Amino acid sequence: MNEPAPARVRLSRENYIPVSKHRLTRKLIEQLPDESSSRQWFGDFCRLIEAIYHFEYHRTSEELKEDFHLFNSEMGQRELDQAAPEQVAKSESRFLSHFIDMMRKANFQPLTQADVDMAEAEDYLFNLPVIIDWEKLDAEMLPRFFASHPYSLEGEPPEFAKRILIFRRGVGIDQAVGFHLLAKIDLLVTFFLEWLFSLPRRLFGKQPPAKAAPPADCEPPPKENKTSIFEEEYVERVTLRHSMTGIGALFRRTRLQEPTFRELVILFRFASLPKNGANKKDWAVHVKAFRDIPMADLEVVFPEKRISMQAIDLVKLVITGAIGFVVVLVKFVFSAALNPLVALAALSTIGGYVAKIFVGFKASKDRYQYLVTHSLYHKNLDNDLGVVFYLMDSLEEQEFKEAVLAYYMLLRKGACSEKELDAHCEEFLHEHFGVKVDFEADDALAKLERDHLVEFADSQYRAIGLEEALRRLDEKWDNYFAYNNG
Repeated sequence: MNEPAPARVRLSRENYIPVSKHRLTRKLIEQLPDESSSRQWFGDFCRLIEAIYHFEYHRTSEELKEDFHLFNSEMGQRELDQAAPEQVAKSESRFLSHFIDMMRKANFQPLTQADVDMAEAEDYLFNLPVIIDWEKLDAEMLPRFFASHPYSLEGEPPEFAKRILIFRRGVGIDQAVGFHLLAKIDLLVTFFLEWLFSLPRRLFGKQPPAKAAPPADCEPPPKENKTSIFEEEYVERVTLRHSMTGIGALFRRTRLQEPTFRELVILFRFASLPKNGANKKDWAVHVKAFRDIPMADLEVVFPEKRISMQAIDLVKLVITGAIGFVVVLVKFVFSAALNPLVALAALSTIGGYVAKIFVGFKASKDRYQYLVTHSLYHKNLDNDLGVVFYLMDSLEEQEFKEAVLAYYMLLRKGACSEKELDAHCEEFLHEHFGVKVDFEADDALAKLERDHLVEFADSQYRAIGLEEALRRLDEKWDNYFAYNNG
């Protein structure tokens, strides 16, 4: 058995800054000269930016909570029953609009069809056949929203986008070292069954056309106008199919490796199914967040999934069931010839054996369901309103880090172009925190320009002085409500 070359996944450079605002702020202040008042002033600058952004997003946060309360399972059912249909439709549309905007500003990326194809190209630790019952998910809410709000998310939407939205942020690497004996045996049985089922066709039928080999590199579509200073990076997907070089591989420790989605957020609504003869609308919207999900195991986060049996379990059940049935049947035939009562006992034994096979089949399915539940239990970040709170806080933090880092670089480096600022910020994050980010210089500059903290001339941006920046921010903060200006 020849070992196929491991596939590679290109890691797309993201805008997400995976450094806490507290670490970033401390590091920036440490770089300032301590003999002047600049450290104190810059600390005040950060506190003002943080307070202003929190205040400006407070209204969005309240509207998100208000609208989601209606669709938060049973909690908002009473308000739903009393609300006019047009009010429900307005709240649903506003919630989805705010939610998608929040995901974009928090630097989450929508899962695309290319991401799904890449995930399905391999198996990792969770190699069980999973069937998603899409009919149990609502197919009206999202198409209704995108009919009035054209799909503006990046990339080609996956086929299931009309029933569920999935966003991702960050990429990691998961490794598992062990013998993986059961998984290896299952893979060998699968190879054998594939060979066995194809044998009649290969002996007596026409050979099917050879399938095109999958590409060695699994890549998301490259971004246009690449601005990151870093070169593209790849991570190898090392699966059992790449490691099974023969029977001897059963008894060797194997290192598996798979890239992960560092964070995944899903949003969906269950379909309204008839209950007690009535078809009552299920308005509840479900939002769930997960962490460190291996790309090849993406299907475990979907709701309404059914787990099929592995090949090794099916073969075991069929073989043991057939042998047991033949043995008991022979016993029944001989018993019937000797004594009808013994034959009756033998017949009950057959029934008991059939029941045992059925119970064993169900026990195997329950065991695999436990594996899914156990895996997600440790990787679930939060649900529903807790996810909304978490995402809102993440949005404010990302906006804060972009603005503060951009202003700091302009303050320290002097006037520079957008491209130069982008490079300065990316170099700083890599040098001090070891992260490679595609910094959104255009978005950061837009925020600084809005607050009049930078000036633009001759294709270059220049930060205004720290003292003047504090004065302008303080003035903005004081004038949010102008009832006491004399």
